[in-house]
Amino acid sequence: MPGIHLAMRPRPLTQESTPGYLLRVAMANGLPSIPALFRACCDQGSLFPFGVLRRLLVLEDEEVLQLFGPLPSRWGKNELPKELSVQDFIHTYRRWCPRCLSKQAYQQGYWDLKLVTLCTRHQVWLQDRCPQCGAKQGWNGSSLVYCACGYCLSDGSAEPAGCLPLGLTKALLPESTATASQDVGLPAGVQLSRIQWQRLVCRLGQFSSGVQPSRPGQLARLDDLGTARAIIENAAAIFHEWPTRFVRLLEDIQAAAGPSISLKTSFGVLYRLLYVELDDSAYQFLRDCFEDHLKTNWWGVVCRRNSRLKPSTLEKQARMTKKQACQATGIRPSVLQHLAQQELLPIQDVPLPSGRKARTFRQADVAAAAEVVQGAGNLSELALHANIAERRIRDLVKFGVLKPIISRAGGSSWLFSADDFRQMLVPTDVLETGDRPMVALASLLKSGRLAREEGGSLIAAILAQEVSAFTESGGMVPVGQVVLGQEEVVCWRKNWRQQHGAPLSIPEAAIELGLKQEVVYHLIRKGLLDAKHVSTGGKVDQQVIQDFREKYVALADLAREKRTSPRHLMSSITAHPVSGPEVDGGRQYFFWRSEVMACHVDDR
Repeated sequence: MPGIHLAMRPRPLTQESTPGYLLRVAMANGLPSIPALFRACCDQGSLFPFGVLRRLLVLEDEEVLQLFGPLPSRWGKNELPKELSVQDFIHTYRRWCPRCLSKQAYQQGYWDLKLVTLCTRHQVWLQDRCPQCGAKQGWNGSSLVYCACGYCLSDGSAEPAGCLPLGLTKALLPESTATASQDVGLPAGVQLSRIQWQRLVCRLGQFSSGVQPSRPGQLARLDDLGTARAIIENAAAIFHEWPTRFVRLLEDIQAAAGPSISLKTSFGVLYRLLYVELDDSAYQFLRDCFEDHLKTNWWGVVCRRNSRLKPSTLEKQARMTKKQACQATGIRPSVLQHLAQQELLPIQDVPLPSGRKARTFRQADVAAAAEVVQGAGNLSELALHANIAERRIRDLVKFGVLKPIISRAGGSSWLFSADDFRQMLVPTDVLETGDRPMVALASLLKSGRLAREEGGSLIAAILAQEVSAFTESGGMVPVGQVVLGQEEVVCWRKNWRQQHGAPLSIPEAAIELGLKQEVVYHLIRKGLLDAKHVSTGGKVDQQVIQDFREKYVALADLAREKRTSPRHLMSSITAHPVSGPEVDGGRQYFFWRSEVMACHVDDR
């Protein structure tokens, strides 16, 4: 078409897409498509058809700068918006906002950016397919509004976009760069340029909950609207409520990888993304959040070979090794091991490639354990401190009076806290000289013929101040050094044995029955009173004594009841004795209680 004259000259609108403007110029001059306009300009004999078009349309430099994006490659070159490259644009197909097309048929330049997936004016998602036939819209058509099937693209329904992707999309546009960080939700003071925003969104948008890419590089098929929309939504979700969502992403990636002493292994491509792909100082806020997460949630120890981390992160760590814990607190390695075995000190075991395990502790847990262990001692030390035998300490543990930090039940040695040591000191009154009989607790425990449980219960009663304790000077003294009143001890033993049903010794049984010891021994030999032999001598259960009283009665007791002499009463009783001087050589007569009661009834 030699000698072409472009009679109609559409004025370029602010930030209009270059291909969109070329199509409008073609349609205004009766040409069916952009290729037809290209051929018409080439007929002018120039190797630079855009220059011809510019001359024919009398476009000023300022007007050319209002065209957004690169020209189609065959048209030559055009100056791009600041900080953008050819790879940031879609070249084959176009996107549009139905609401914008319904007002004015021109293609906004921002729609050609790969990462722009919504209209910031109407807050709806862009479209790239005809709602009727599903075809993508290229640049070789003859209309910006109608599809080849005849459907009007401005009639398509617009899907509303949320606030999160809207704020992030605005960050990709030059007029919103200054306030983008606040709109997206990033910390105050974070300032990113448009190209930095695009790089951050493109890389970080590939991550979602439980999913991370195999490589963090440039994403393929970003010109596809569905792919770009997923990137925007993922990135917006991560930036929302900063840094909560980003920390959750770190936790998911760390949990999926499993325990490891390697940061690269645990965090995968995200670690490389933060320290290699996004190593610019503008992205330091990402690395700060990551390293704060390590301080509290990393199950290993960050070594100095992690040179990419800040020195403060290497110095202030949340976890320490067993050796570091022992050096920092002074706790013996064996004690630390026992605390971990009994789950009193949380521990993290990380498997190593060699099959061994790297064991680490949280510093806060180690500090708490150090406070508990401070002033603690083992069984021997506590027994020496209390001035009593070790077996008495075991009895106190059995009764629940002492609660060791580490016990033999857990498969380790005893370890008692400082509170247990303080508990073994009891307040005492000054011992007054007089006729009141006293006995030392040490002597009572050694030769007082106390049962094991009885001895431990007596010590527990002294510690609970249920039994009065005395010393020559008074004050707080070890429990093993106190002196007790004999009468109070006898009263306590009697009450304790009644409450616990403890067996009595032969002399105690004689006192309980009101008989002489040789009489009780005779009854035991004749089988009238059951007794059992233990290491401390003969023992008679209290129930046996009760049964004996119900079955038998002594002649002396009957005489006291009748207010007569045993000899006179013996002559008047028709019942036969079961034991006595003329029966089995015993010193006293005993009768069946039931027979004696029957005789009394007959007498009446």
